[in-house]
Formats: sequence, C-alpha cells, structure tokens
Amino acid sequence: MTKSIGSGSRWLGALALAGVLASAAHAEEEVAASAGTRAGPPSNALEVTVGLGSAQGYGNTAGGDLGVGTSLGVGWRIDRHWMIGAYGEGAVYSGTSSNVSSLGAAAGVQANYHFDAEIQPWVGLGTGWRGFWRGQDDGRTAYQGLDLVRLQAGFDVPISRSFALSPVLGATLSKFLSHSAPDAGGFAGPSSNDLSVFVFAGALARFDFFGRRSSEVVLASK
Repeated sequence: MTKSIGSGSRWLGALALAGVLASAAHAEEEVAASAGTRAGPPSNALEVTVGLGSAQGYGNTAGGDLGVGTSLGVGWRIDRHWMIGAYGEGAVYSGTSSNVSSLGAAAGVQANYHFDAEIQPWVGLGTGWRGFWRGQDDGRTAYQGLDLVRLQAGFDVPISRSFALSPVLGATLSKFLSHSAPDAGGFAGPSSNDLSVFVFAGALARFDFFGRRSSEVVLASK
C-alpha cells in the first residue's frame, strides 16, 4: 500500500510539472505569434535529452514487472530533421512475485527523425546492449543481451529557443543471450529463447546547444 501511495504521488508531481511547462510554452507561443515569427527547429546543434516515466517489461524474463524508468540521450542534430547519437536507460521494477525489486539498464546508438509540422512530431530508432537483474528472495539473477529494435515516438512542445518538452511512448524488443543465477560462478547461455519487450511512457526534456535556428513566419488568421 505504501508503495502504491508513493508511486501515485510521483505521478501527480510529474503531471503537475508537465502542466506548468505546457502553460509556459503556450504563453511563449502567443507572444511569438503576436510578433509574427517563431523559432524554427534547430540544426547543427548538440542535443541532450533527459527522460522520466513509467517502465514495464513483458516476457518470461521481464515477467510483467512495472516500475519507474529514466533515460539520457546525447547526439548531434545534423539538420532540422535528423539527430544521430547514443542513449542510456535505467529502471527500477517492483517484482510481481517477489519482495525484491528488479533492475534494468540499456545503452546503444539511435537516430531520430523530426517531421515538418506545427507540433514537431518525431520518431526514433535504436539498437544496443541491455542488462536485467531479476529480483528474487535469494538474490538477483543477471541477464545480458541485445536491444534488437528500440522504437520511440513523440512530439516536441517548445518552451524556449533551446529547450522543449516532449511526451514520448517507446517499445524495445530485446533478446537475452546469457544469464547468471545468484549461486552461479559466472554467466551461462540463455535461460529462454523467448524475446522480451520493454515499454516506456513518459516525457523527455530536450536541450539544444551551440546550434542555429531559422525563423518561421506565423501566418495571421483571417
């Protein structure tokens, strides 16, 4: 019960923060529109993203565990459409069949494509390494493998010229290649040939440094 209350409080706080940032973005857009221009997408910029949200794993290994996930991305925004870089993830899951929490981590490379539209939607594709430490009463069983396909989608809400908030939904298809039980001396082959799916839903804070932005004309409504 205490865990549920704590989780609910975190989500209420996240929703309140998102509401404040969205209100600020709306006010800034109104000011920009009254001036007749607004900042276009960045290009030739260093891009850093920080994410927070709900994480859940599916499959024989992940076991339907629900938790809180974080992400960090660093890359280069080549132009208004493409960003190429790397990502890192971490998550803590509440075990469904154990009082011991499970842990997850991932790292790899990714490419994002940003579409030309007023709400600035984007999609991302990545691949890399994944680790999972399943909680058990006698310790944690460690799994290592690959993120075969990491897919994300969202849309950017500009807050300022170098900062945007982005709701995001993502799913990763993973294959674990080795595992190590708590009483084992090292890693052995896979405990299962099944694939695992890790889902993330939350928000990204996107920062752009050293780049340039073009000005876009806002057409006055009739």
